[in-house]
Amino acid sequence: MPSKSLLVFMLLALAVPASAQIVAFNEPFDNNGAGWTFVAPVTPGGGVSEWAIGPATAGGGVSYGNPDPGIDASASMANGVAGVVIGGDYSTIVHSYDYLVSPVVDTTSLSGVVVGFQRWLNTDYIPYVGNQVEVYDGTNWVVIDGPFPVGTIAESAWGLQSYDCSLYSNSAFQVRIGFEVTGGAWAYSGWNIDDFQIIDPAIWDATIACNPSGAAVDFSVVNGTPGNSFYIATAAVSTGVAPNGWFYGVDITFAELVAQVQLGNPFVGVVGPAGSFTIAFATPPGCGTFGISLDYVGLEYAAGLTNLVNVGTPKMVTL
Repeated sequence: MPSKSLLVFMLLALAVPASAQIVAFNEPFDNNGAGWTFVAPVTPGGGVSEWAIGPATAGGGVSYGNPDPGIDASASMANGVAGVVIGGDYSTIVHSYDYLVSPVVDTTSLSGVVVGFQRWLNTDYIPYVGNQVEVYDGTNWVVIDGPFPVGTIAESAWGLQSYDCSLYSNSAFQVRIGFEVTGGAWAYSGWNIDDFQIIDPAIWDATIACNPSGAAVDFSVVNGTPGNSFYIATAAVSTGVAPNGWFYGVDITFAELVAQVQLGNPFVGVVGPAGSFTIAFATPPGCGTFGISLDYVGLEYAAGLTNLVNVGTPKMVTL
């Protein structure tokens, strides 16, 4: 049973992010343990890929653009990046696309798919050099960015790139980043990539609704972190002030809050392996027959109702 001091902590917790996201794949490039592949260009000067994974190395960019970075984006101990000729310039020999290809990631359980990574890029422009980002949709590779650029890119700092790839979600989802060189290109230091992620940006939330059977009320949470605790704070009667109530948008009494947390089910539970959970609370003679309106809000805590990590959207339900 939670102690009174724990309940006070819950009431006074201040630093609350607005939403949560599920990280389906995370790559800091400390090594290539995840199994990234380098697909060499086919024609006409193909045969060897210029992509590599290794320590960030300042260099290149002597004649055009800026050098590669000497420090990775997250300043990790391994200082790892994925890059084209790390610490040097790409070759200007004409060749088709040379690709860095991610491992396969099953994204079918995600409600949305966003690909993001840190980029440090220096490159000549179309028609001399082309760059593009592609995803595998389960059948074909689809270009989501490129070919680019229309003018030279000369970056001297890390910058976040983000792509909504929800339309292409599948059990064999992959990302590849490539560049090609045509005649007359100038040598630049090329690509550097770090902190690559595939995430579900879905927002943590809770719902109270009648079970389809009509015999119970379902207390549900979605998009949480498996193993975390949740508390669905529920005011016994709607006061009409949500989402401006004192407790994260709900005008719940202190006595109600204490009673609900100490009672546990259905107000308190543990997020399941899929990031969601539903508790059915029996309501004879049947849900939907009471005509009672409740205000409620879902809170997510680290395991054991310790640190507050997410707050859902305050809502009202009539049962």
